[in-house]
Amino acid sequence: MIRVRFLGYFIEHVGRNEITVEVPKARVKDILPKTILSLAEEEAIILVNGVSADMDTVVMEGDEVVVMPPIGGG
Repeated sequence: MIRVRFLGYFIEHVGRNEITVEVPKARVKDILPKTILSLAEEEAIILVNGVSADMDTVVMEGDEVVVMPPIGGG
């Protein structure tokens, strides 16, 4: 099981803050809901097990993926 958590406006697009995916191995872009895929490819910060990643990062059973919007500040 791969746990995928959503933060910020991604929660609104998915309709929940977390999903689980039952696959042994996949790329991040293959496990994200289609409703946010294009938005995530352009805007998301992706973390896999707390480490910066991208849409082509391979994730495996037991991993946690976090999808969040860019953070700004000043």
